[in-house]
Amino acid sequence: MSLLAAPWQEWSVVVTIGALCLAGIALTLGPNADPFSPWSMVFYSAAVGIGIRSVYVAEQGEAARSLFVLDSIGQEWVYPGLLLCLGLFLTGLAYRASSGQVRRKFVVPSAFSPRPQQVYLAVAIFSIIGLGGFLAYVDATTGFNFTLISGKRSTIETSLVGVETSFQSYEHLRFVHFAAVAAFVVLLAFWTEPGQRWTPARRFAVGLTALNALSFPFFASQRSGFLAVPLMGFAILHMRGRSISWIRLTAAGMAAVVTIGILTGFRSTRAESVESALTTITSPAALDALILNRNFLDLSKTVHVINSVGVQLEPANGTTYLSYLYAPIPRAIWPGKPSIAPGPIIGREIYGLRRSGVPPGYYAEAYWNFGLLGLLIGSPILGWALRRGELAFRAGGNESIPGVCLYVVVVLQFGELAVGAGLGPAVFGAASDVVMLLALLFVANSLSAPIGRPVVLARALGRREDFATS
Repeated sequence: MSLLAAPWQEWSVVVTIGALCLAGIALTLGPNADPFSPWSMVFYSAAVGIGIRSVYVAEQGEAARSLFVLDSIGQEWVYPGLLLCLGLFLTGLAYRASSGQVRRKFVVPSAFSPRPQQVYLAVAIFSIIGLGGFLAYVDATTGFNFTLISGKRSTIETSLVGVETSFQSYEHLRFVHFAAVAAFVVLLAFWTEPGQRWTPARRFAVGLTALNALSFPFFASQRSGFLAVPLMGFAILHMRGRSISWIRLTAAGMAAVVTIGILTGFRSTRAESVESALTTITSPAALDALILNRNFLDLSKTVHVINSVGVQLEPANGTTYLSYLYAPIPRAIWPGKPSIAPGPIIGREIYGLRRSGVPPGYYAEAYWNFGLLGLLIGSPILGWALRRGELAFRAGGNESIPGVCLYVVVVLQFGELAVGAGLGPAVFGAASDVVMLLALLFVANSLSAPIGRPVVLARALGRREDFATS
């Protein structure tokens, strides 16, 4: 199929490598793969970023190809491409092989049993907090107007990486707004418990909290953040055993694609209104804008980073990981904080970009830091971590609100974010999100009972024996 899709010899190599990567993941998914497992999320990311994108780029004109191959294609792609295939396969093997008893310790209430009124009050409080974070972001980025909305992503000049700047990412406001996402997740998990009625009024209330959760990623033109909200919602319904209509799922998917197309239109054309963005996404270039990017697990950026280590890129020796140690410090407190993300370095040194950058992804970053050994050791570690996280939360998750919420917020998206962006964004993002989620759970529980002492997570999620699984 790759030979037919890419009749040119050099592009056949590219698409064949992409097919091998997908095959490596598919072989380790198993016959009864859960569509909402963390490893399935990695497969979806690879299917778009490696499979569809490779074939699509191969069929485009020379201008589209040069955007990805950087005038280097052929033998240069074989070694790094096969390394990516091997890394994915090792990750999948470790994911399938990991089993056994999983226990985690967290500071959680000794029992999560608030009355409905307490849950509603906590959800209302955190929804208002999240809305406040969104409004503060709007005020900090020139108010409610669509002029240069792409600029609200706060890109940084790549020439200024590593020096003191006035750059503001407003990550602290995104953290505050995540209170709205946590409110949406907790309310949906609460109302889908066994015995709870799924009434039209409750659906409307969940829809309002979902809109509140979507406001920040839409206004900030964060496509991945926008997709995360409906993903978490469908995952909760799936874990609760609720039937998911294919018609509704398809409609939700189409709505997400259209909205992402609008965001892409704003980015690519610096649109000044919704109408001009809609004109963009209805043009033949709309599909290009949706596919021709470097999001998800991208084959081309992985190849270029691996090939550039020791040439354009000096070996990082762990510095791309260590820089995230001071990531929690807001730039409002430390205005001269250096850029912590390695993406701008890659964008400047490899792609010649003047603004923003290209995140390396897990496998390219492992090779950049520690060479072949880093990729061979880091790949199974990722698979082991994904499976252990899944076992820790899914074992008792179907009976408890904390188990369901912690799974969809922390574990479900970790693999996709790691392979697409890198380990640092995945760890830092999960850590900041879980703090806000646990805060909501604590508030809801403490409104009806005193907060208990630190206990094993199993005591909050369900029976201890639920955590012994294989």
